[in-house]
Amino acid sequence: MLATNAVSENTGSVTETLLELIRQGKATTDRLLRENASLRAEVARLMSENADLRAGHGRQHGDTVS
Repeated sequence: MLATNAVSENTGSVTETLLELIRQGKATTDRLLRENASLRAEVARLMSENADLRAGHGRQHGDTVS
């Protein structure tokens, strides 16, 4: 009986550890997805700002903007 309880306790402990690791992985994945979305938004904003600056520079120098 003692051996059965020890195995059962170890199995529960391993299961809890695995579930905690899965939760941590999901939390990390969610955080990285949010950071990725934020960085993509920042890149889009900077690209737009860059395009606006290039257009303004082109108008100042009479260039055509492509």
